[in-house]
Amino acid sequence: MLSPRPNLTLFVPDSSSLHLVRSLYFKLNAKFQTQLHFVQLVIGIGQKMPTQQTLKRNFHSSSIFDATGGFGNLPLVRSPLSSGAFAKYRLIFGTGPPPNVTDHFIERGFDIEMLPRLTEGAVNSTMNKKTFETFRIELEGRPITPESKIHDSGHRAVGGDMGDTYSSPGDPLFYLHHANLDRLWWKWQRIDPSTRLYQISGRSTQIPPYPFKAGPSAAVIPTNTSDRFRKAGYQAIDRICDYSYSLEKRPVISDVEPGYLKQHIPLAAPERGEDFDDIADDYQRLIVPGLTHWQHPSFFAYFPASCSFEGILADLYSSAASNPGFNWTSSPACTELEALVMDWACRLLGLSPEFLNSSEVGGGVIQNTACDSALVAIVAARSLYLRHHPNIPLTDLVIYTTSQTHSLGVKAGLVLGLSVRVLEVRAEDNFSLRGKTLRLALEEDERQGLKPFVLIATLGTTSSGAIDNLPEIQQIVQKHPSMWVHVDAAWAGVAIACPELREKCHLKTINELANSFCTNFHKWGLINFDASALWVRDRKYLTDALDITPPYLRTKQGDAGTVTDYRNWHLALSRRFRSLKFWFVFRSFGVEGFKKYIRKTIALNQHFAEFVASSDMFSLVTPPSFALSVFRLDPKLRSLEQPSHSLDILNKLNKLFYSRLTARQDILLTSTVLNGVYCIRFAVGSARTELLHIKQACELLVEEGKLTLESWEQAQDCY
Repeated sequence: MLSPRPNLTLFVPDSSSLHLVRSLYFKLNAKFQTQLHFVQLVIGIGQKMPTQQTLKRNFHSSSIFDATGGFGNLPLVRSPLSSGAFAKYRLIFGTGPPPNVTDHFIERGFDIEMLPRLTEGAVNSTMNKKTFETFRIELEGRPITPESKIHDSGHRAVGGDMGDTYSSPGDPLFYLHHANLDRLWWKWQRIDPSTRLYQISGRSTQIPPYPFKAGPSAAVIPTNTSDRFRKAGYQAIDRICDYSYSLEKRPVISDVEPGYLKQHIPLAAPERGEDFDDIADDYQRLIVPGLTHWQHPSFFAYFPASCSFEGILADLYSSAASNPGFNWTSSPACTELEALVMDWACRLLGLSPEFLNSSEVGGGVIQNTACDSALVAIVAARSLYLRHHPNIPLTDLVIYTTSQTHSLGVKAGLVLGLSVRVLEVRAEDNFSLRGKTLRLALEEDERQGLKPFVLIATLGTTSSGAIDNLPEIQQIVQKHPSMWVHVDAAWAGVAIACPELREKCHLKTINELANSFCTNFHKWGLINFDASALWVRDRKYLTDALDITPPYLRTKQGDAGTVTDYRNWHLALSRRFRSLKFWFVFRSFGVEGFKKYIRKTIALNQHFAEFVASSDMFSLVTPPSFALSVFRLDPKLRSLEQPSHSLDILNKLNKLFYSRLTARQDILLTSTVLNGVYCIRFAVGSARTELLHIKQACELLVEEGKLTLESWEQAQDCY
């Protein structure tokens, strides 16, 4: 087991202040009635380096390592809750330690940060901005400052190489040391006994009061649920961080065989509860090896699955206040934050003001996935059509998709019991739906008495990233006012956040034409799954189709029409607090940070596309689309006399090539078929992917391409 994350930070500006830490350390030990094993020592080395003898003299500690340069024992007590492991510690150096000492710490897993020497001015400038927000401890509502006059006359240092120095008023530990610990302890208990907030060096630090029996090694395992959660939470965050930082060193795809978990997990739940440490360890031992790592920098399959620390923390917070969020009353913050962040996202993408929640006509709502968004839009479209054409039987209604539309269109037809017509698109049109194709289909169906009532147009198809020709579609739909147009931009919709891409995405036409628009921020939008954003031009069409309000769901706010009840905007009743993820991510990255990420991934894909275009082994099947390239193994002819490769041969060659790629664990791509052409997709999206990983992928593809061709030629020679 890992040791609990240290949660008391003691900041030491330089070696002359170690005596202050020593005094505070033992005072806190006495107050907490235990030896502090939840301690993080942050040392800023100034002009002096504390020696091993100094640290031994001032602290009772276990030796972690014997460093060169005399830095041996740190003031850290081995955690009795650990199995020999120490938590990770962070060192902040002042005016620059010797390079060999810095290297020694880095090799042992320490986080190193260089800062100027902590003078009184540095405390107010450098540290304020770079590391901590403030330097103060709250005592009975009053911050300790040099003017507080609550400290005593000062304490001399403990001799030796620490020198006969006094702490300076600019030293934050000066205030810690001279604080009245009795009042500090009293306030710590009175703030919030369940949270134990303790303000040290500008950090609100949580200190779980784990009790100990006699002796530092005899720990009493906490029985309080909050304490158990705190301990497990520290461990979980550490492991999540370790997982994230180790992704590049892991294989992209798991090598387990189907059914592997049955060999390790019982077929029935345990009769008695198990220790959570065992559960957490089993997650590492059994579950992580069976994961495909979608955030790996060499994951180029499907479309990306966003994952940010902001999103993880938002999910943690929302889970801590679990509620079904089906109407405003069930949790006002859930409803109101969703309305606000959907307007943020609407403005980020440049959508028409008609789609804003603040317009009180249209609005946005968070759905599970683009499939749910499309299904909800089709339900609203059907309801609207039947309201104006009440005598039309359901068997006459038709949903329009294309041969490149996501399977969501056909699945919606299955769920709703409606006919689906798939319109063919051509390679010469870059697999885009053209106006002529739509017009001919409408004319044909009308002659047969069928009623096409909704078209699913796509911005960025799954197979090739194709964009339907919305301006041409608009000209046709204007003559068919009963047809609802839903724009499925599940992957590529976030690209319109960048102004330079809006014309390519037909944003102007979307704002004029679309009855509904969907994009998944959990794909290429930095927000953790699930986060599908759906906007409608007129919310009344949704609520008319989906509003069912039994007496037990009625509220005075809902009856008065002063609030939004999102339960009427989707199929389910209850819903998760997903808007918190949007809020955290948008605030942390900002609009510019969001655009920077989109542009970076597009630039990386452009580098890959240039590699393919210049290769004599590969060729692009379609033009690059944002962060997606579709290519195939297509070796150049060796001479003019050599016959061209047939489509059948190229398809077989690429199936062999792809089978070699899928046998590898250090990269992951997916294949597709475009009008009979077998090809391979390369989708960039992981926030961890850099140019280095693109170059490595190119080298790998060349290597596997050569081996495929050699294998193919050898097989041909055998015939």
